[in-house]
Amino acid sequence: MDVVTASFRPSIYHSLCRRSASKTWRFQKKQAANCRRISPNDNKLTRCIRSALTTDTSNAAPAMDLPALTDHWKASSVLVERDLLSETDLTPKFRDIQRNDEEDAFWDYQFLYKSQRNEVDSISLTLVEGSIPPQLSGVYYLCGPGIRTDDHGSQVHPLDGHGYLRKFVIDGSNPVIYSAKYVNSEARKEEYDDESKTWRFQYRGPFSQLRGGDRFGNVKVMKNVANTSVLKWAGKLMCMYEGGNPYEMDSKTLQTLGLFNVSELSYMDTNFVGKHTWSAIKDTCTNLDGLVGSAKRAAVELVGMLIQPVLKGVFEMPKERMLSHVKMDVKRQRLVVMTCRREDMVLPKSTFTVYEMDLSMQVVQRKSFTLDEQLMIHDWGLTNNHYVLLANKVKLNSPANLLESVAGMQPMINCLALDDALPYTPMYLLPREINVTNSSKRNWRTPVKVPERLWFVHTANSFEETDDHGNLRITLDGTACSYDWFSLSNMFGYKWQKKWLDPTMMNKMNGGASHSMKNPVQLIRVSTLLSTEGDEIETKYEKFENNTCACEFPAIHPELYGSKNEYTYLVGASGRRKALPYFPFDTVLKISGDAPDGKIQSWWAGPRNFVGEPTFIPRAGSAPPGSPDFVEDDGYLIVVQYSAEEEVCYLVILDARNIGSENPVVARLQLPAKYAFPYGFHGLWTDVDIKRT
Repeated sequence: MDVVTASFRPSIYHSLCRRSASKTWRFQKKQAANCRRISPNDNKLTRCIRSALTTDTSNAAPAMDLPALTDHWKASSVLVERDLLSETDLTPKFRDIQRNDEEDAFWDYQFLYKSQRNEVDSISLTLVEGSIPPQLSGVYYLCGPGIRTDDHGSQVHPLDGHGYLRKFVIDGSNPVIYSAKYVNSEARKEEYDDESKTWRFQYRGPFSQLRGGDRFGNVKVMKNVANTSVLKWAGKLMCMYEGGNPYEMDSKTLQTLGLFNVSELSYMDTNFVGKHTWSAIKDTCTNLDGLVGSAKRAAVELVGMLIQPVLKGVFEMPKERMLSHVKMDVKRQRLVVMTCRREDMVLPKSTFTVYEMDLSMQVVQRKSFTLDEQLMIHDWGLTNNHYVLLANKVKLNSPANLLESVAGMQPMINCLALDDALPYTPMYLLPREINVTNSSKRNWRTPVKVPERLWFVHTANSFEETDDHGNLRITLDGTACSYDWFSLSNMFGYKWQKKWLDPTMMNKMNGGASHSMKNPVQLIRVSTLLSTEGDEIETKYEKFENNTCACEFPAIHPELYGSKNEYTYLVGASGRRKALPYFPFDTVLKISGDAPDGKIQSWWAGPRNFVGEPTFIPRAGSAPPGSPDFVEDDGYLIVVQYSAEEEVCYLVILDARNIGSENPVVARLQLPAKYAFPYGFHGLWTDVDIKRT
């Protein structure tokens, strides 16, 4: 139970009083009488607080200065339980009190994930700084969870919150138009009542546990909330999720059109599938690692077949689930997506199927790869000839955890544990077979060994180069952290027994010393050099040494994916806040140079402000890559700024060339406070006909 003693946390009991013009503290008569010693299970304190926020101050008790007030509360030994308060108490009136950094950090963190229940139909945003560039025209979409708490006492993990798609229409000097809608998934139809406008969570979700719903024996686990990323391809707008197929949305109205099943799409051309099925069989036979290896795979496949009815019929898991990160092959104009299989969650293997689609959404290539490791892949790399996987290794948890998770007594994700047995990170180079390369002679089931144990999160870029001797170097830039820092069960500080998220979980320190945590999420580079025979010559791991802060959500010029780039944009934690040294992020970073020793430039959002993923937008009319006049950073960065101090959200447009200058802000637009939304995950910029969008 999250209980704090008021005598040691004066900021809690400050909320029970009013501050007069003489800067003394006044108690409400009713509250002073009621608030003696209160049981952690008593709601009386909650009623006192809420009453104090609404009672007329004319009934105030005589003034009491702060030292006297402190002595009074020390004598009372009042205990305050944060969990007695509901999310609706998270208001400026309640929080507009003097606190130390730790208390500010706690409440600022809650604001970042506060639910937004309202859907929005086309409102104009208020321009509060700068002006919109006349040539900037397009739509910015942002996907993320919209709701974390229901009306029956349950709080879910942010990763299990229902998808909330935000849309910003920018058309030069015209007002920016904002709208937002929930993805009307099958799970939302069950959990939201249109008549009463209330929520009752029924599904546990992979990362959550319900308080107000069924717990023991609840097999409703895999709810597809479509809350992670957003994609537009072949005229289709889709919201992505790691646990299922994407939902297609109407790009104009944001209404949900239904599920999009990529695996069904691939089977439209039977001749095509037959050809690639035979190719897959041939690959498998060619790459068998002896009879022992093949027998082991056969046994695992048999177990997989036996548990299919349970995973499908009981837990309603889809046969294939698409990873929420997709890749664009800019040169070939292809969309490349990757799926994994449901049984891989509980078996010591991983099967990935890669689909490559043209501009009309027709599948032009399909390949499957089965690896003899249990992996959890969120993002990956695409090069001219390879799919690159930096392997996050997991394993089944202890039998006790496994039983409790399946039975519904703890979140389902607790079935798994991190597998940190290896001193290195396996990196798999899976062949696209578009061209014959050095790796064609290499067994793709044998990984190269990255000489550092990493948990890989997001890809910035991946590319390959050939040197003068014909050797092939494959490079992957992205964000990663140590296994010591990462936690499957407590990401974002979620504990199902609590109403509040714990910010200390994402800001852990070793031994309590400031900034001593080993390897929070940072930008890294891994590369491997293959000989003409496919042999591994060297594999390197490098940190971007001039960037010492925790950082995430990397972005580059969109036309340079798969090619060497000079600039990488991220959001990072400046370290200005002692209580939040690593997360949330308050700074936009620009890393210059095509090597890990490049210089760092930054824009800080200000005190008690946070920023989400940056998206780079090339300036209209700028020279394309390959042109002699090409300037890679000639464009804008678009980010959402979350002001915990004001409890509002801003859409911010930055000049990418001026990051690091005194004021790179081109324009800042404010959303109405009542429409402030929770932290978004991933966004998308599209240059489209505004009238059609």
